Amino acid sequence: DKLVSALVAAAPLSRVAHAQTKSMAWRDVDRVEFRSPELSQRLWHAGLAGAMSAAVMPPEGLEWAGLHTKWRVYRYREGQGFGPHFDEADVDPATALRSHYTMLLYCSAVSSGGETVFYKSKGREVLAVKPEPGLVLVHAQGAACLLHEGRPVGRGGDKWVLRSDVMVAKSAPPAAT
Repeated sequence: DKLVSALVAAAPLSRVAHAQTKSMAWRDVDRVEFRSPELSQRLWHAGLAGAMSAAVMPPEGLEWAGLHTKWRVYRYREGQGFGPHFDEADVDPATALRSHYTMLLYCSAVSSGGETVFYKSKGREVLAVKPEPGLVLVHAQGAACLLHEGRPVGRGGDKWVLRSDVMVAKSAPPAAT
C-alpha cells in the first residue's frame, strides 16, 4: 500500500476506457506509467530472479536479465476490467533487452470479481487467479501467451496492480577451456 500510495502521489492516475474493436480488447482502468531502473533492480534482486530461475527455463540461447524499466500502476474500480487479450513482447529502449513474460504484482484484494482468467482453445477457462496483496503472477507473452482477461471488479474495494515485464538477454557463450 505504501509503495502504490507513493507512486500515485508522484504521478496521478489517468482513466483509459475504450470499447472492444477488431484489434483491441475492451478496457476500463485508471493507470499511470513511469520508468524506474531502481525499482526494477530492487524487485528483481529481492527474490524474483531466483523464483524465475527455479520455476521456468528461459528460451534456448537466452537468460533472465531482469525487469523492464517501464512500470504501470493500475487501479480497477467497481465495474472496471480488461477484456480478453494477448500480451505482446516489448523492447526496453533503456537496455535494448526484450520482454518475454508479463509480471503482475497484486497490491490489494477485492471481495468479488477482479480475477485474472486464462483461456485455452475454444474459450475453455484453465486458470482464474484471485488478486491477493503480495501475490506475483508471471505469464508468457507473444506466441506463447494464453488468451486472458481481467474480470470486472465487483463491489468491495479497488484492485491495485503493479505491472512490469521479465526481460531476457542472449546467453554468454561458454568460456573456453
